[in-house]
Amino acid sequence: MAKKPKLVSIRDKRKRKKFQREMIEGRWNRNRVDLELRSRFGRRKKGGRKHDIPSGTREALAQLDGICQSLEHWVAQVQTPRDREENAPKQVAFADLPPEVREQLKYVMEAVGTLRNSIKEGTSR
Repeated sequence: MAKKPKLVSIRDKRKRKKFQREMIEGRWNRNRVDLELRSRFGRRKKGGRKHDIPSGTREALAQLDGICQSLEHWVAQVQTPRDREENAPKQVAFADLPPEVREQLKYVMEAVGTLRNSIKEGTSR
């Protein structure tokens, strides 16, 4: 792992040591480490880099389109069942999400599609 994960966000030394042991034994990649940190300990409240706010409309639309595309890719991966290697960690499936979350996600994805169409129209001008 090239960059050090944000283990300092785990204040309790015993919990941090246990997390490090799991991380090394499981041979987690950076994305897995970040995901585990967020799911177990929540988002960091302080610090971190703020988003770069674009100076122009065209750049803002491109940035917003990238955010929408990222969400679309995530949902597509969760909705597509895949065979995993034997030692690979289990991946959540769409059906594993709570019913109310699945329902709201359908509405969100419809809105994201509409937003991306509006973005395309805005950038073609």
